[in-house]
Amino acid sequence: MAEVQDIQKQAQHFWNKLTQFKFDLNYFQCHFSACVVASRWLHIIASVATMLATGAWMNWYEIEWVRMTCMIAILLLQGFNMVVDFLPYDNRKQELREMSNLLDPIYSDMEQDWYAIANGEVLKNEIEKKIRVYEQRRQAVQQHFLKNDTLPERKRILQKAEEETAAYFAKFWRE
Repeated sequence: MAEVQDIQKQAQHFWNKLTQFKFDLNYFQCHFSACVVASRWLHIIASVATMLATGAWMNWYEIEWVRMTCMIAILLLQGFNMVVDFLPYDNRKQELREMSNLLDPIYSDMEQDWYAIANGEVLKNEIEKKIRVYEQRRQAVQQHFLKNDTLPERKRILQKAEEETAAYFAKFWRE
C-alpha cells in the first residue's frame, strides 16, 4: 500500500513538472509575441516619424529653422531605426524562438511518458529518474539561452500564459 502511495506521489510530482513546463513554454511564446509586437511598433513609429519629418522639410523648406529641425530629426530617426535592431526585443525574439524550438521536443517526450506513468506502467524509481532527466535537459537549454539575460516579469504575459496553459489542459487532458 505504501508503495502505491509513493508511486502516486511521484506521479503527481511528474504531473506538476509537466504542467509547469507547459506553462514555461507558453510564457516563452507569449514573451516572443510581445517582443515581435514591440519591435514592429518601434520600426513603424520611426518610419512614420521619418516620413512626417521629410514631408515637413519638403513643405517648409524656405523656413530655415524648420529645415534644420527636420534635417536633424531625420538623421536622428534614421539612427534610431538602426539602433532598434540592437534593443533587447530583437535579441530576445531570436533567443526565445531558438529556445522554444529546442524545448518543444523535450516537452513532447515528457508528455508521452506521462501516458505510461498515468497508467501505472512505470515504477517509482523510474519516475524519479525521468523527472531528473527532463529537468536537466530543460535547464540546460534555458541556461544556454538565458545565461546573459533574464525575461522581465510582466503580469499581462504571465496571465496570458496561465490562461493558455489552463485552456490546453482543459482541452486535451480532461478526464
